[in-house]
Amino acid sequence: HVNIVQPRPQTQAQTPTTTAMSKPMTMTTLQKRPTMPLRQIEGGDDAVAASTAISITCQSKASDTTTPTPGPSRPLMPPEPISGLFVFEDFITVSEEQQIMNYIDHRDSVPWRLSKINGWSYNKRWGALHNLKERTVRPPKHPLPQFITELLLPRLQRLLCNLPSSAVYAKHHIGNCIPNEANAIDYRRRQGHWLRSHVDDRQLSLEPIANLSLAGDCIMTFRNEAKHRNLEVAERRVHLKRRCLQILTGRARYDFSHEIGNDDLLSDRRVSITMRRSPVTCR
Repeated sequence: HVNIVQPRPQTQAQTPTTTAMSKPMTMTTLQKRPTMPLRQIEGGDDAVAASTAISITCQSKASDTTTPTPGPSRPLMPPEPISGLFVFEDFITVSEEQQIMNYIDHRDSVPWRLSKINGWSYNKRWGALHNLKERTVRPPKHPLPQFITELLLPRLQRLLCNLPSSAVYAKHHIGNCIPNEANAIDYRRRQGHWLRSHVDDRQLSLEPIANLSLAGDCIMTFRNEAKHRNLEVAERRVHLKRRCLQILTGRARYDFSHEIGNDDLLSDRRVSITMRRSPVTCR
């Protein structure tokens, strides 16, 4: 069963490069219990895949509070909207989302700070510290929070170890590539926040990159920046629902830029937590 979601009307205000060339598409929940294994979803018609964006439900219904599991020892993967891009819906439960939001808003010692890096938003960071100008990665001032180390990373590692071999250049490398840094971004639609089109640093951060969506949905637009070596679609719009986990590997990680226009924030607030592996280069 497929629901077609009409894109929000675009304005000319925040991200002039963001267009509505394709309609985001989302597939409905395939499971009734969080303990059931993931069900494999076959890819659709090539003509449909070339003009739509796909988001897959892999876990429990939003009302479930039981801790979801990624299925059997070798969980089946959802189809890739673009090569190397995986979206796992309901990666966490409603209760876990509430606990994470309560921590980062009220209990975390790291404050939210207004940032204009890659667009406007509020930002906070834990773990290893990038310095893009100096091209260095320094040891952390603030360790990764407990909800990342004890809740998110074990589930993420299990998924990474089972990604298709075609999605990564070395599966053993990816499976052991556990994030040592994370940043949270707080987008407020009414304040005009947005994410500028960019490709995450190819040298300071390794493959893959994982992103957890909290508090609200958005449409993320991917654009092919390597047409000379990559014959994939020029653009793909992906619906990222709250509580989903997005994993970028391969072409999705290196060949496609990604952005979120203000009009593509589908609620007044959306928080994302992006996790990466960034080897420390200096002490």
